Amino acid sequence: MVALPGAFPDLIELDAMFTDIFNESYKDEGDRIDEFYRKITSSRVNERFSDVSGGGQLVEFSGALNYGDVAQGYDVTITPVHFARGFQIEVTLQEDDQHDIMASKPDWLGTAAARTRNYHSARPFNQGFSVDSYFANHTEGVAWFSNSHTTTTGASTAVGYDNLGTSALSSVAVSAARVQMLNFRDEQGERISNIMPGTILVPQQGTMEEIGWEIVNSMGKVDVATNNANFNKDRYNLKSWIYLDDANNWFMYDATMLKKRGLIWVERVPPTFAKTEDFDGIQAKWRVRGRWANHHVAWRPIMGHNVS
Repeated sequence: MVALPGAFPDLIELDAMFTDIFNESYKDEGDRIDEFYRKITSSRVNERFSDVSGGGQLVEFSGALNYGDVAQGYDVTITPVHFARGFQIEVTLQEDDQHDIMASKPDWLGTAAARTRNYHSARPFNQGFSVDSYFANHTEGVAWFSNSHTTTTGASTAVGYDNLGTSALSSVAVSAARVQMLNFRDEQGERISNIMPGTILVPQQGTMEEIGWEIVNSMGKVDVATNNANFNKDRYNLKSWIYLDDANNWFMYDATMLKKRGLIWVERVPPTFAKTEDFDGIQAKWRVRGRWANHHVAWRPIMGHNVS
C-alpha cells in the first residue's frame, strides 16, 4: 500500500511559525518563579522535603563531651500535577492563507500557559491563610500564615511561632511586623539570627503600592505632624504583584531565606509544545503540556497579613 502525503504539506514550516509565536507570547507574559522559589528539576512522582533547625547552644565542657543534633521539622510531600491545553486548525485555513486566524491560536495558548504558571506561583500567598493541599501535603497541618504553629520537639510555642498578622499596611504595622519576625524561634525554641525581614510585597491593585512607597521612601515619619526621621526609609525593598488576589493583604519576608528554605517549585515537565496531524479529520493539532507543583516548606522566612 502506498503511503499518501498528509493534508498539510507545509506542516513543518507551519509548526515552526506556530512554535515561534507560542514561545514569544509565553516569554512576553513572563513569570516570577525564580524570584520567590528554589526550583528543582524532578524525575519522581513526588518530592519530599523537611525543615531543619539548629542544634541548640553549646554547653560548658565538664570533662565529657556533650553530643547534640539538629532537630528535623515537619515534612512536606509535593506532587506535580499534569496540565495541558490544545488547539486545532482545518486545512482550509492554510489553503486560504488565513494567517491572522491561525497565528492567534498559538498566541493565546502561549499566554494561557504563562498565566497558569503565574497563578500557581502566587498560590501560596493567596491561599496561605488556610490549609492548602492542592499540590502538597504538609505534616504540620496548619496554614502557612498562622498563629498556631507547632514544633516537632515539643518546645514551647508561647512566643515566636506566630507569623500571621491582621493589621492594614502602615508604617506602624511594618515596624511591628519586623519586631515580630525578629522574635521567631526554631524547632528547639532558640532565637533565629539569620532571618532578616527586608522585603514588603503588596498587590498592584488598589492603593497598596502608593502606601508602601511612602513607608519606605519618606524622609519623615509617615502621616505624623512632626519632623522625626523615618526609621523605615530605605530599610525595605517594595515589591508588587498583579497576581495577588486580595487588594488589602500584604507580606514581609527575608528574600534570601524565602527562596532558600521557604518555597519550593518542583519542575517535573516544563511547558512543552508539540503537534500532530489528523489525516481523516483533515486537521492539524497542537498542544502544550507540563507537570509542576509548588508549596512552602518553612514558614519562618515570611509573615502574612490577612486584612479584613
